[in-house]
Amino acid sequence: MEFIGVFFFPLIGFFMLFFPEDIFEIINSRRNEANGEPTRSFLIGTRIGGAIMILIGIGGFIALLIERLSG
Repeated sequence: MEFIGVFFFPLIGFFMLFFPEDIFEIINSRRNEANGEPTRSFLIGTRIGGAIMILIGIGGFIALLIERLSG
């Protein structure tokens, strides 16, 4: 279970941080409306969310290391 947090959170966060336009396309690909361009606030929010997910993954990795090394 720890592997999921340590591996997938930073991976998803990386894509959110560096490729927010692609995330927008994935989210809006199921809509029937004509796809537009992502707003500036969407891009900023997605990048912030990506950075937070990367930090969560790093924190999980550090916690996992501390747990394994101490016991």
